[in-house]
This record gives sequence, C-alpha cells and structure tokens, in this order.
Amino acid sequence: MIGVPEAHVVDALGAIAQRIYADKGGEPVAVVMPDKLLEAARIVRDDPRLACNYLSFASAQDFTPRIPRFDAIYQFYSIPLRHWMRLRVPIADGEALPSLSGLFKTADWHERETYDLFGIPYTGHPDLRRILLSDNWHGYPLRKEYSHKLEPAWALGTNVLQNVADEGMAGMEERGSADPTGHIILNMGPQHPATHGVLRLALELDGENILNCVPHIGYLHTGIEKLSEFHNWTKNITHYCRMDYLSPMNNELAYCLAVEKLLGCEIPKRAQYIRVLFSELTRIISHLVWLGSHAMDIGAMSVFLYCIAEREKILDMYEEVGGQRMMTSYIRIGGLQADITERFPDMVLAWAKEFPAQLKMYHGLLTENPIWRQRTMGIAHLSREDSISYGLSGPLARAVGIDWDLRRDCPYSSYGEFHFDVPVQQEGDVYARYLVRMEEMAQAHRIVLQALEKIAQTKPSDFVVKNYKIAPVPRDRINSSIEELIHHFMYWTDGIHVPEGEAYGFIEGSKGEHGYFVASDGTAKPQRVKIRGPSFVNVGALPAMLKGCLIADVVAAVGSIDVILGEVDR
Repeated sequence: MIGVPEAHVVDALGAIAQRIYADKGGEPVAVVMPDKLLEAARIVRDDPRLACNYLSFASAQDFTPRIPRFDAIYQFYSIPLRHWMRLRVPIADGEALPSLSGLFKTADWHERETYDLFGIPYTGHPDLRRILLSDNWHGYPLRKEYSHKLEPAWALGTNVLQNVADEGMAGMEERGSADPTGHIILNMGPQHPATHGVLRLALELDGENILNCVPHIGYLHTGIEKLSEFHNWTKNITHYCRMDYLSPMNNELAYCLAVEKLLGCEIPKRAQYIRVLFSELTRIISHLVWLGSHAMDIGAMSVFLYCIAEREKILDMYEEVGGQRMMTSYIRIGGLQADITERFPDMVLAWAKEFPAQLKMYHGLLTENPIWRQRTMGIAHLSREDSISYGLSGPLARAVGIDWDLRRDCPYSSYGEFHFDVPVQQEGDVYARYLVRMEEMAQAHRIVLQALEKIAQTKPSDFVVKNYKIAPVPRDRINSSIEELIHHFMYWTDGIHVPEGEAYGFIEGSKGEHGYFVASDGTAKPQRVKIRGPSFVNVGALPAMLKGCLIADVVAAVGSIDVILGEVDR
C-alpha cells in the first residue's frame, strides 16, 4: 500500500479538514486551514490509524493570482504502517503559519527553506532566517513573479564577501576567546578539504569538546527548482543528475516516476528491470566514492585508490548505454533513452564475478582494523527517536535499528519481484553507518544479477512506452508516416503536455529517500517541482550528532553521513 486508506484519513481529520482527495499517485491529501495546522499535524503523527511519524518535507506552491496565494505542503510517511499522506494549507501572502519544529525536528530546515524561497513566515520557529540565500538577498525566488531582471539580488553597495562571512551565526558571534566561559568559535570551512563540498560549520568549543554546531549551506545554490518551471518536463531531466552527481541515474529515476504518476502510464517490464539494474549499480558507485573518501579523511589513503578503480568499471557501463560516464540522462519519461547494447550483459557479468572479492578486500583493510574502529565506534551517535524526528532515512536510519527500505516497503519499478536483505545495525554511530553501507553494496550486487536474468526474458524493443505523445518516435520511423513525423516535431519543440494534478515520486537512493513532488497545470512545463534531497535533511541533523564529540571527530561524522553539497544546495 502506498497511501493511507482514505477512510482512515476521513475518520481522523474529517472534522477539521476542508477537503480530502487522492492525488494522481493514490496518496490521500487533506486540506486544512492555518489555525488547524498544528492540530492536524499532531493527529497525523499520533492517531494509530495514520501513525505518520516521519515528516518527509515541508514546502509550498504559489498559485498567484489566486487568493489565498499559497498552499503550504507537508509530506508525511508512516514507518510502522508503510504509507504516505499529505497536508495542504491555503495561506495568504504575508500570513504566518505555526512552526511544526516542535513536533518534527526536521521541520526547522524545511521551514527555513520555504521562508527563504517563498517568504512565508513561521511563528514559534527557533531560528527563522534564510538558509540557501544570503541574509541580504532581495526577494523570494520561487514566487511566480520573481526575476533577477526586475531587481538586483543584492542591495547596492553590499560587501558580498563580508556578508557571507558574518551572517547566520545565531548569536554565536558574540562568544569568543575573551568570553569568561573560555568557549571559542571555530569556523570549519567553507573550503575545508574534508567536508565533501563547500560546507561551513561554525563550532562552539570548550577546549576540544563541541558544545554547539551551526551548519551554513547555500554556497553552491543553483536554483534548480526555479529552472524547472522554465524548462519542459523532458528537458528538466538534465538538471537533476547534476545535484547528487555521484548518483545521477537515481535522480533521473525518482523524477520520471513522479511524472509518470501524473501521466498514468505503465512502463514496460524491460525498462523497469533495466532501471533497477542501473539504480543498484548507481548505489554501488556512490557508496564506493563514499567509502574511499571517508577512509581517506580518517587516514586510510589506499582504500580510496581501490574504490575509484572499481568505480571506473561501472562508469564504463554507463558510457556503454548512455554515451557518457556520469550525466547520461539515460532514464526518460516513459522508459529509457535506448535499449542496452548487445555486449552490455557480458560487461555486467564480468564485473559481478570480481566484485565480491573486491568487497572482501575492503573489509579486510578496515572492518577489524583497530585504528579504524577507534576512530568510528561510539562517534557521532544519534538515537532512534532523534533520527526519525530529524527525518533521516536510508543508511543513517538503518544504522540506528530502523528497519525501513522504500524498495521493499513501497516497491517501485518492479522492486517487489526482487529478493534482497535490508541491512540494519543498532549502534547509530559512524561505524554502524559504515557496516550498513558495506552490506548494501553486497545486496546491490545480488539485485543486479537478478535484474540481468529478468531482462533476458523480455523483448528487446520494450524499453519505452509506444505512446508518442509521451516518448519520442524511433528515428527509423520518423519518415514512415506524416502522423509520426508530426509527433516527432511536437515532442521536441513543444514537449509533453502533462495532465493537471500533483504526485510524489520517490526512490530509496544511496543516501536515503530521494523524492520529487511535481504539480502540473496541464501545460508542457511544471507548475512546481519540489526536490526532497536526503543530503539536505541529513546535514540538518549534524548539530545533534556532533554535540559532545571532540573536534577531531567532525571529519568522521561528516563523512559518515555522505554529504553531497550539490544536492544540499540544489
């Protein structure tokens, strides 16, 4: 089951909801007014029929010139009951919403992002300030009328570099070496080589002990969600593989699944199996870069060289089918850009034969290594309750004993036909996250072999839907009839016209839940694309992980959450 049974939503929220309906993916959506938001969110979390203890994201949608102008959007999931639901809250321009940060800690960063990009304020928020843009930024970029051509992003005369250096210390700037407590503020970044991108951490220290951490992000902000409103549904695919550039095909898959829900199209089995195969290969190459860089951060240099060499073999497979080694845009709406080549299965089998030995070698270098264990065991611990409240998913959630995997619990792309184990650890520290990812690579290898067998049982031509209003006409058929020539012309010039509606597409990415909330007004361009990147959420939990740690543990903690700043900043 993907969505909460609508009858349960009616029973639980019927007295306060203005409307309850199902979106294009079958998820129930309840519309409540701002004064009922806190009550509704509490019911969604605490009612045993709903039990949505996990807030996936909070965002908004601009309907100008409609009054009220905005809808605030809250996406929920129930880990114990394995279903989704959504709240929508109509809100006027300038009106404030109550913060949900007291119910879900992850709401802190999501509400800051919504305030930053839409200008919606939240009462009761602990630290409401911009998060992706500078404090002196003019305007709110995700409002429909916003354009950098209408007004400068920065006030004239602003010292941009000084503004970036000073902003957002949340009261910490008043504390320094002259403080009678002896606490000092240390800026780690934004160019620190061990932070896996341009991340800045303001650390409050008592000697070498971390008392507080304030992460600063946004240095790589690319405005991809704004760009998504100006490019058509198909062209947008090229944006998303550049966020988590280590998992490009996974990004493409999540977006295409969301759009396909709006279209209501059934993807051929062959395409589904190939998608699964590449999703798991992508999981492995992402984990290989994580393992190599994480080990190198802590001091194990040789592991990085072995992992990058192994990754190159899978990038050869990327190049074989997509023509590029990273940003292939191979997964398309309706299926795939092309079928796999004749020699591709042999490439996969040759790699798969050797990979278990490589994985065994990584274990031999690290798993029982006493230095590795001392640097990772008991470090950056997070409890099960805090992990759920902070919205953690994927390896971080499974490392604290949360037995949850979207491939198994909410199957997509035929994952329900595959056999694999979900690795779970209990300790919730850096070492537990390491063990989970190591076993995930072994299970991904297992799924790849199953996918290869299933692909061999399908027709080679079934790699994309045959509806030429959704997918392009094959090149060898363009000149066979005037109708197909017209379809070809319309597809590449005007694009796909997606029916009006909303849907949420999600996958179990290498770093956790990776999802796209998409809304269409019936045209060839999205009305709204909200990207739920796991790295953004995971970095938001870093202060809780680091509190009480030593400064020497920061690099290990950051590496253990596998930060990709291109996905954090989007």
